[in-house]
Amino acid sequence: MKQYIRNTRMFFIVVMISILISGCSTIKKEVAFKNDTTSIQINNDSCPNNGDCAIAIKKGSYSIETDTTGAMYPLFTEGEGELVEFTYAVPAKEGIADGDYKETIMFQVPKGLKGIMVLKDASLSKLKLLLNKQCFCRGQAGYHLITQGRLAIKRNAKNEISFDLNYQIDGIDIIVSNIKL
Repeated sequence: MKQYIRNTRMFFIVVMISILISGCSTIKKEVAFKNDTTSIQINNDSCPNNGDCAIAIKKGSYSIETDTTGAMYPLFTEGEGELVEFTYAVPAKEGIADGDYKETIMFQVPKGLKGIMVLKDASLSKLKLLLNKQCFCRGQAGYHLITQGRLAIKRNAKNEISFDLNYQIDGIDIIVSNIKL
C-alpha cells in the first residue's frame, strides 16, 4: 500500500511538472509579441495622481473572442497592423492581497490612416475599442467593449500617431475616461 501511495505521488508530481513546462511555450509567444512595442510619454492630464500610466503602440492586431461563459477577450496575432494600448495602474498597498487596480484601453489603428479620423459612439466598434478592468471588484472586472464616447485619431506627415479619447461604459465604474496623446 505504501508503494502504491509513493507511486501515485510521483505520478502526480511528473504530471504537474509537465503541465508547467508545456505552459511556457505560450508565455514565450506573448513576450515575443511584446518586444515589438514602442513606448510613448503621455500627457500628465490623462493620468490621475495616484497611479502610473503608460501608452504603447504595438505591431499586430486582435480579434474579439468569447469564451464558454460568455465573457469576451482579445485574441492577439502577430503581423501587420498597429494597436494602441493605454494602461493606468495603481499598485496594492503593502500587505493587502488582491489590492492592485488596473484599467487598460486598447484599440486598433485603422489601416492606411492618413490625416484625421473622428469616430463617435457605435462607430467606435470599427476599432475594437476595449477596456480591460483588472481589480477585485465583482461585476466590474474583465473586458468591456466601448461603444459610448468620441475618438479623434490622427497620423501626421512623420507617421506619428496622436489621439484624443473620451468614453464611458454604462454600469462600469472607471477612473480614467479621457486619454490624450
